[in-house]
Order: sequence, then C-alpha cells, then structure tokens
Amino acid sequence: MKKYKVTFGVGGYRSILIDAKNEDHACDLFNEDYPEENGVHDCFEHLEHDFFKKNIFINMPDGLKYAVPVELIARSRAEHYKDEFDNDVIRSLLEDTIPLFESDDYEVHDWAANNMNWDDVKIHSIALKKKVSDDEFQEQWVNGEYEVK
Repeated sequence: MKKYKVTFGVGGYRSILIDAKNEDHACDLFNEDYPEENGVHDCFEHLEHDFFKKNIFINMPDGLKYAVPVELIARSRAEHYKDEFDNDVIRSLLEDTIPLFESDDYEVHDWAANNMNWDDVKIHSIALKKKVSDDEFQEQWVNGEYEVK
C-alpha cells in the first residue's frame, strides 16, 4: 500500500491522504468514504519533501497577493518529463524537478509562467489579506476617501 493525495472540493481546494494499492483504488475509497463530496479533482502518489512546504507568491490585479503551492508546479513539470523516468512521476520529481527547482527560484516561476495557466492553479491558490486592526478601520472610516454614487 502507498499513500495517495486526493484533492477535491467545489469552490476551494481540499485534500486528504489515503492508503491504497494505486490511484484508482484511492479514488474509489474516497468516493465510498465521502459520497457527499462532488467527486475527486485529482489523485496522485504522495511524496513528502521539505521543498513542497514552499509557495510561490504573486501580486495580482485585484490588489491581493496569492500563494500557490510549489508542489503543484513541480508535479506539472515532473508529469511532463516522466517519460524520461520510465513513466515514474516520483522519480522525475526526485531526480530532476526538485533538484532543478531547489537550485534556483527562477526555475519555479519559469515553468509556471510558460507551461501553466492561472486556470490550472487558481483553485489551489490562497489569497493573502493584510491584517488590519480595528483602529485602522476606524481611522479609515473617519478620514478615508469616500464616494457616494
């Protein structure tokens, strides 16, 4: 048995680890245990690696900064090059993609920007909001710019 990460969720990204024989078995177990969910978004063999704790941060036009898991970007690249590793995504990650990404942060951004679309990552992204105190809200309420339409 291996661990598989099953991602799911409507309007948001959630995941769970499931012990299973293979990806299909993991998906079947998920669907049996969580019938109220709207099915599996993705399922893949889980690999724990410190590098996967990182995110790529980007400022977007809505004025917010978003964090996207580097693991998502790494898996995209490893999936692309898995043929060079006997169709083994984990080997592709460990022997090629992770060392490349660890060598230079630019490589993470380069792969994401040139090989992935925002639609590929947006469900996995987290919008980071600035923590603002009640005093700051009060100050803005009293003295901030306003417009009545």
